[in-house]
Amino acid sequence: MLQEMRENSRSAIIYVLFGILIAAFVISFGPQSGQTGSCGTVKTGWAAKVSGTTISDADWRYGYIGLQLHRQKADRLRAGRGKEQLLDQLIEREILAREGRRMGFKVSREEAEDLIRTGRMVVLGEKVDARGIFFDQKGKGIFRYKRFKDYARQLTDTERAFLEQQQKELLALKAREVLEGAVVLSPSEVEAQFMAENDTVSFDFVRFAGARYLGDATVSEADAAAWLAAHEADAKAEYEKNKAFAYQGLPPEVRARHILVKVDPAAVSAVVDQAKAKADKLHERVTKGGEDFAKVAAEASEDKFTAKQGGDLRWRSDGQLGIGDEVDKVVKAAKDGEITAVVRGSDGFEILKIEKHRKGDQSFDDVKLDIAQQLALRDKGKTMAKDKAQAALDKLLAERVKQPTATLEVMFDREDMGGGMGDLPPGLPPELLKQLPPGVKIEMAPPGTTPGAPAPDPGSTPSAPSAPPAPAGSPAAPVGALSPWGALGNKVMMTQTTGTGAKPAAAGAKPAPAAGGSPIVVTAGGPAAATPPAAPPEPVVKPLPRDPELPKIEDSGVLTRSQAMQLDELGKSAKNVSTIFAAEEKTLLPTLIESDSSYVIVYVRSRSKPDKEDFAKRKDEIAHGYQSERVALTYRDWIKGACLALATAKKIEWSKSTMSYQDEDGKTMAANYEPCKSGFFDLVRR
Repeated sequence: MLQEMRENSRSAIIYVLFGILIAAFVISFGPQSGQTGSCGTVKTGWAAKVSGTTISDADWRYGYIGLQLHRQKADRLRAGRGKEQLLDQLIEREILAREGRRMGFKVSREEAEDLIRTGRMVVLGEKVDARGIFFDQKGKGIFRYKRFKDYARQLTDTERAFLEQQQKELLALKAREVLEGAVVLSPSEVEAQFMAENDTVSFDFVRFAGARYLGDATVSEADAAAWLAAHEADAKAEYEKNKAFAYQGLPPEVRARHILVKVDPAAVSAVVDQAKAKADKLHERVTKGGEDFAKVAAEASEDKFTAKQGGDLRWRSDGQLGIGDEVDKVVKAAKDGEITAVVRGSDGFEILKIEKHRKGDQSFDDVKLDIAQQLALRDKGKTMAKDKAQAALDKLLAERVKQPTATLEVMFDREDMGGGMGDLPPGLPPELLKQLPPGVKIEMAPPGTTPGAPAPDPGSTPSAPSAPPAPAGSPAAPVGALSPWGALGNKVMMTQTTGTGAKPAAAGAKPAPAAGGSPIVVTAGGPAAATPPAAPPEPVVKPLPRDPELPKIEDSGVLTRSQAMQLDELGKSAKNVSTIFAAEEKTLLPTLIESDSSYVIVYVRSRSKPDKEDFAKRKDEIAHGYQSERVALTYRDWIKGACLALATAKKIEWSKSTMSYQDEDGKTMAANYEPCKSGFFDLVRR
């Protein structure tokens, strides 16, 4: 390095060469920048300001070209939010540089020179091996000043400006290293995290949701009044929770009941006349006959959903009931308590009873019966769900006495997964086999190959692909970057055989659905082992007759306790999660899991518990991985929080001309930019 040459060399020749190099730097560092625009923007002198510190046009150009954004097409750059992410990266650098100055760090020009002289540089926080750019003989020779100068002037106007960028980068990097170095994971934390991450469960479940049965539940006014008398505090809490958006400043609304006699809009006159005559008779029953409107609606209305609720349309915007313009006109002119004449609507002939009009702010007393009716209906739906779920569980438990190996499939259909298990390659760990969901085929991919790529010739030796050489004048890949397939050993490709929506059994997260046929890579834990002895086949289970009204089986995926705690299906309940984790695999829970307004039948498919011996053998390796992860997550949260705090305090401003794009016609379009929200600060970087 240049610094080492100064301190350690005793050769006069070295001193002479060093003097020539410095002289060349000084001569070249004269101002050469003009005021023309660059990077698709008009120069304003600054791109952004952070707490009064300017991120200049030079900073912007350095990042824009250093990240190769100038090579992207305009539409792709805009779609990827390239400029928004770049500005967030420059803001990150400024926040870190400010923190570095607060810590007392300073970075001299010589320190930046030494970095360059050894073939390294930093581009927006990423350490880059630049020997292929600055050195001759494809990076294996010696530093060539001309190569450095040519490259520096692509990113900045002068070599001096480039070194100034490196000084900023090094200052930010030192601050980040201090912040990351302060994150320490204790041995007890490492062990606790290992135990938590390797204590997993996967289960199938059938959820009976109360909302599923609301259409079959009815609540009369008398029922609502009785519920209110017993639960007035609950009704008041519901009112307060929803008051701001549901009960204040309301536009004109109307609550009505209706009786519908359906008739197709294109029906012939004879059919229309017949429907009209039927509607007229129903109208006579609720007017001249004095029959209860809700009772007649429940008996005769052809709107099957509202008929169960006595024809109740609930509160709707006055004049916009959604059942026809002519109906809206009639309703708007009607008074509270009035029954309208028969009117032709969008679905047929309508008879309506106007219960009440309202607008503006509603007090609790105004709406307490409405709230009571809603909550009583919810409770009835939940009770019906519980009854249905309990009946199904009782039947399932009885069937498992007859067929002990029966799972939920004996009685329920699965969510549309399709397919079945393909042939499994030998040597897969039993833990992996237990976790595979239905509808998945898995195949071995040789080391060094990519899913979907042609298989290597037999007998050939696969090699890890190397990173492509950096184009002339462009930054090299970060030091230590590897191909995603470079060092992972044997792989398993899991491919959904038919349909869509299969959930890969990848430990650590509830998996996202995979498109049919797309490969999902799972590390199989090294070279294939010997084929395990074949297990005796399980008895064939005879399925029960299917009830199409029953809900479908869902798959949890492989979950840790903390992940299971996030499931709405389990009510985010520690008690429910503990119940499931206490069960052994291939166990049907004998009781229902209650979750908000749902009841769930659970079949525990597999359980995986921590291997303490494995932890003892690999303690240092595991600790290193967890430490790296903790550092990355802690830093991400810190830097994002620091940025958002500045944005909230309005201490970040940006140039609109810089933050703009041009479309294919050359028209300028403003970027939809909010500081700290481009997605960059959500990345976990290690």
